[in-house]
Formats: sequence, structure tokens, C-alpha cells
Amino acid sequence: MGEMTVNVTLENPIDRGVFERGDGEESAIRRSSLDAIVDTGAVMLVLPQNVVERLGLEIRQQAGRRLAGPLTIRIGNRFMSTDCVVGPPLSEPLVGQIILEALDLIADCTNRTLTPRPESPDCPLLKLKGVKTAPTTRPKEYLVADRILHTWEHDDTVLAVAFSTRRPAGAVRVMERHRSDL
Repeated sequence: MGEMTVNVTLENPIDRGVFERGDGEESAIRRSSLDAIVDTGAVMLVLPQNVVERLGLEIRQQAGRRLAGPLTIRIGNRFMSTDCVVGPPLSEPLVGQIILEALDLIADCTNRTLTPRPESPDCPLLKLKGVKTAPTTRPKEYLVADRILHTWEHDDTVLAVAFSTRRPAGAVRVMERHRSDL
């Protein structure tokens, strides 16, 4: 079948936040562009320790493995915030299922390409299955969203899934509201 690689851009979102607040220069944002292996058998993003250190990510021990993050990963015009598994220095970076699913990308092993799903050519879509809603007692909260992806209505409750680039890198948010709150 052959190996499939994709160019990814990695960025430290904390540095990005400092710049957006006006407390730093854009040139101070730690980022890295590299080719990563698309591994549909892997679950998470795996980055070599030297890349993690270059990005200035916090490394922590969790469930017997070393994780680092948060970081922003961009593949093509799609991006998300995530954590990664820290691999040995100079090891090959791997893009796993979590990244592919969250960015709504399909691995075409025959042509060795990574493409958006045809149903979501512009931005990733989020599918929710078996969502149970509970009454909310939180105060009104208004979401600034670039795009409402989907809404469901049941009795007096509206459930919406929204995509926003104004929240942490490409955040997808589920909101439940009583019709009278809208």
C-alpha cells in the first residue's frame, strides 16, 4: 500500500493568545511545519520529544504515558486544539484517528491522499449520537459562532452545535437552551 504523509503545521496556542492580547510579537509564536505519517491504526497524535520541546509544550505523565499540550494542529485549511503523545527524540510524527475524525478528513490509501469528506468540504462537521439533554439552570449564555453546524428541537428545548474560531482553536460547542432564553 505504501506510506502516506501529510504536511502539518503545529503551533503553541498560549503564544498565540499572548500575541492576540497585544502582549507579544507574532514572530514569538512557537510553531513548526513538518511532514507526518498518517497512521489510521494510531489513535492520537504522536510527536517527537525534540518538536514538543521546540514548541514549548508542557509535558506531563498520564495513564503511564507522556503527554504534552495543548497545541494547535493545522492540516490544509482545517485546524484544532489537541494534546499529543511524546515520542522519542527524532522519531517520526504520526497523525492518528482522533485528528482525522475531528478534522473530518478521509485517508485514501490507494492514492495516498488526505481529503475532506465530501459532505463537509468547507469545515469539519460533528455528528452526535444518542444525545441526552438535561434541564439547564445556568444563566443565559450567548455563543459567538462562525457557523452553526446543526440544531435540533424537542418540545421547548433547542440543542445547537456550533463551530467557532474565536474560541480555542476551532472549538466545537454543544449548547442547550430553553426556547424562551433565545
